[in-house]
Amino acid sequence: MTPGQIMKKLVISLGLRHEDIREIFHLNGQELSSSQVRAWMSGKAHKNHQGLSLDQLESFLDGFITYSRGPKDNPSVVPLAVTNLIYRLGEEGRVEALEHLSALLEDLIQQVNAALDDDEAS
Repeated sequence: MTPGQIMKKLVISLGLRHEDIREIFHLNGQELSSSQVRAWMSGKAHKNHQGLSLDQLESFLDGFITYSRGPKDNPSVVPLAVTNLIYRLGEEGRVEALEHLSALLEDLIQQVNAALDDDEAS
């Protein structure tokens, strides 16, 4: 497989949009235009197609690590992958999904607080 094919499969399987791809590269210090992303994602038969180099794929993967887990030096920051997913749900008007997510978060916060209280009592 070529680097471009690998990136395409990752992008499709993870449901990433072109804005997400640009943000991932930005997290690794590279600024891209929308046309550059479209050129990489287009098929080989397309007149504007450009291949992706191994260095570019490596840059994408390094940026994707930060995108998925947040910055290593600031682990309390919500990862962009999570933030973008929440905003995308809102943009799509998926209120039920947002309400379910809110309920999950409230439940988790209660569990964490209970565990902390148990640790303090011990």
